[in-house]
Amino acid sequence: MTGEKEILWEKISNLRFKFILDKIRKSRQLFSLGVGFCNQPLQINVQYDNAGFDQLLEEKFKLSKAHNDVPCLTFVKNTASTGLTLPYYQYGYISEDKRNAIAFASSFGVFKSVISGFASFCLDDTGYVPVHGSVLAANSRGIILTGGTSAGKTTVLLNLVELLLKSNSDVKILTDDWAVVSKQSHGYVAQTFDPSISLKEKDVVENPHLRFFCHDDLVESIRRKVKVSIRPENLYDMSIGAGSIRIDAVVLLKPEIGPGKLQYIDKEEFITEVINAAYHYPYISDEQIERHRKFWKGVVSELNFFSFATRPNSGKFQNIDDIRRML
Repeated sequence: MTGEKEILWEKISNLRFKFILDKIRKSRQLFSLGVGFCNQPLQINVQYDNAGFDQLLEEKFKLSKAHNDVPCLTFVKNTASTGLTLPYYQYGYISEDKRNAIAFASSFGVFKSVISGFASFCLDDTGYVPVHGSVLAANSRGIILTGGTSAGKTTVLLNLVELLLKSNSDVKILTDDWAVVSKQSHGYVAQTFDPSISLKEKDVVENPHLRFFCHDDLVESIRRKVKVSIRPENLYDMSIGAGSIRIDAVVLLKPEIGPGKLQYIDKEEFITEVINAAYHYPYISDEQIERHRKFWKGVVSELNFFSFATRPNSGKFQNIDDIRRML
């Protein structure tokens, strides 16, 4: 049993998995959909216990009727009526054959992240490694901004894009939340299951200098819905989205007070932090973690890597000129 922070995962026998799933189905109605991903041939199915989730899923994924013979993720928002007792508040089970998963969690936001995490897990043996981060490129230089929840990934991304567009840089955005990275013949390349940016009211309130396409309408929509997910090309009304990005540097964002400059960081600490930040990924064995550690050791031996403290001594956010200059 291995996991970190928001959700813990455990591999169980197929028989035990079926028993748990049967208990869920007896206690509540489950809605089923097929999920496809932009720029990824992978397909999965999802089952969930909230009829309103389909509209939220449409903002992020390609939806269809349930597919035949594909991996399936079941999401349960709470366990009160299932009669199940979990060892941790937010918990996940993976079947022994690694084909199916059940996630018990508190919100759609976790569900969305777990979909990307489970999809990444389905590619576990094909050379892809997950990273919880924002990914963008400027002038053909790609960067991953990784870190846990509230590290500032979306805020740094949005402010970087604002500065880069003002300087007429050629900007491409992959995602603000989750990617998979693989080593290819031309370097390390990031792709995503979720090519969207999720905006909350605090994103526009705390960054009043940011301006988007149809800005006032967007802000009003955010205030009504609490959070809005939108594709980069629609957010900026330009061809700014990317199917993949070759990576030149990785920055670990830390939500702590610091100097507002890129800092060198110990390799082992960096690798541990990057893996720990991917806590929606179903880590169910030490072998997985060691394999991913080996991958990131390759990354840090070939690419630039830094840490960056996102909290200043005063004000809401650090000056990010150091990161901008790197691009």
